Amino acid sequence: MTRPVRSQTGAREMRSRKTPPVRRLAIGMALVASASPVATLEAQELGAVAGAGAGLVGGFIVTTGIFVAEARTGRFIYSVDDLATFRWEYLPVPVGMATGAVLGARDAELLGRVALGGAIGIAGGAAVGWFVGQALWEGEEGKWAGAVITGAVGMVVGGILAGASFEDAPEPTRSGEPMALHFRVPF
Repeated sequence: MTRPVRSQTGAREMRSRKTPPVRRLAIGMALVASASPVATLEAQELGAVAGAGAGLVGGFIVTTGIFVAEARTGRFIYSVDDLATFRWEYLPVPVGMATGAVLGARDAELLGRVALGGAIGIAGGAAVGWFVGQALWEGEEGKWAGAVITGAVGMVVGGILAGASFEDAPEPTRSGEPMALHFRVPF
């Protein structure tokens, strides 16, 4: 492999230089790993975009729930400068987008189940939170604050439970019975 390197005089020139074996191994492993996509490229792109969009919405819901919970405990956002600085409360947005994109690219059906579980969780959490907020805090804002906070928690819990409970597990085999193991390396 030829790469530009500096000569003794400092000028750039093309000289043959061997690629280190570790780098060659890493490149080879990356090529083998990327040779077998989970779905077609078009399906991955569409699923990843849909997942990122769903994760973006979910991240904003969780971030809103965090801000409302902090406001109920007396920690407020006083100015636009408070919003312009980095805050840990913003992390659910990129985490949600990344998680949704990965889920969408890997398995669109799983993404749908997680989204449905999250929607059921947010509805159930908001309904419960409406009454809990009314019991905990005085005034009308207690109801909606409770609904927003527990709705966000319900969405996360519902999404996790929906994603974890529908895993397709292989049939268990009896002890000592052989099990087939297949590898595919397309060329």
